[in-house]
Amino acid sequence: MEQCIQEHHGYFSMDMNHVRGKRFDNRECKDNRFCMIFLERGTMEIRWDERKKLLESGPLLFCINEKEHISIQASEPVEVVVFHPHVLNSAFDFGNIRENKNKFSVSEQQDCYFLTPFLERTKRTGGAYCMDGFSAKRVAVLIQQFEREITLQDTDYWPCRSRSCLMEILSLVLNSKEEQEEDSGEKLISEVRSYLISHMEEKIKNSDLTKEFHKNRTDLSRLFLDETGQTIMEYLKEQRMEFAAVLVRGTGLPFTVIMERVGFFQYAYFSRSFKEYTGMSPRAYRRSYGEEEKERQEA
Repeated sequence: MEQCIQEHHGYFSMDMNHVRGKRFDNRECKDNRFCMIFLERGTMEIRWDERKKLLESGPLLFCINEKEHISIQASEPVEVVVFHPHVLNSAFDFGNIRENKNKFSVSEQQDCYFLTPFLERTKRTGGAYCMDGFSAKRVAVLIQQFEREITLQDTDYWPCRSRSCLMEILSLVLNSKEEQEEDSGEKLISEVRSYLISHMEEKIKNSDLTKEFHKNRTDLSRLFLDETGQTIMEYLKEQRMEFAAVLVRGTGLPFTVIMERVGFFQYAYFSRSFKEYTGMSPRAYRRSYGEEEKERQEA
């Protein structure tokens, strides 16, 4: 609660926003904001740093850093989220996220990883990410939640809730980035992984997967294990715990809210699973990162 109230009266009220429309130009926020541009359906014409003029069709998500200029005209409204990097971590600025990563604490390095799609440019991705259907639907829901939180601001936890939406969107982008950079691999398994991550907050059963992907349980389980080295449920639990750890250390959300966000319905089981994964209870884990942040500020 204290963390959220402090953030409420700090940068959160100023340094992130949402825009919707068929046209967007980041000229006004260039040099001081990152932009995520999401096209769920339809087409868009893009001018990127005055060098590109493309016609792209959704679902797509573009991660534009503060050094790039982009203007778009779309056939359907696009969703745009703009934010300063210190929304993810108060230690971040546009200089140190590129130059001083080795000086970051462990938690700061973990948070900085979420900014990879804005900082790295490769021939294969270049900041533009094709979203599969599962991810696109989840991103659309998260952007709606993000817009609601920053607009209504109707609870003390709105900064934490909006920030958690942003972090989950970025985790989905990172998953899409990894899939696009794979040189080979089973397409079906990539789709299963995407489904699991996009439906993380739901109660997922093997029967849901067999119905969705038209594969019997045995064949799907074998293919997934051969491709990933994990069973489907092992992979799902690992992804849930990884994102739970992000929310525990990076927000002030109540543990019961985080538990539900990652698909657990009994706190005792969630707490036990979290301790197995991190070596600490949720409360101790959050406290350890709070002490790390205090030491950094005093250094």
